[in-house]
Amino acid sequence: GGDREAGGVIPLWRMCADVGLGFAKTPQQSLSLLRELPQIRARLPRGVPLLVGYSRKRLIAHVINQSRSKRMSSNDASIPPAVPMEERDVTGAAAAFWCAQHHAEIVRVHDVKTTRLGRALADGMFREAEKLYK
Repeated sequence: GGDREAGGVIPLWRMCADVGLGFAKTPQQSLSLLRELPQIRARLPRGVPLLVGYSRKRLIAHVINQSRSKRMSSNDASIPPAVPMEERDVTGAAAAFWCAQHHAEIVRVHDVKTTRLGRALADGMFREAEKLYK
């Protein structure tokens, strides 16, 4: 199946479904979409890859600042500090792992090396854990 283009049919594997994080959404709405990845994946036709583009989004900065604010005293400034891109990239590696574990075939990232290293570690941990339970 697929849409007609130039007289032919575009195969499903040449398309992708983008979750649309950040596009006119609050960080809370984007986090909700991330939590719902298994349900989103289940609704897609077989063969359509799921794309999640979370890299360096405001969502990542929001989560980091929430974590920081829990550790800060009430006397600290009320305006959250800017989150450096390097910190967003490292936490983005965790998001890449979440997406992969919930069947997103494509993730859009800025820091490929950090993401690849984080994913390799997570994959190795899961392989070892599977050995324990077999």
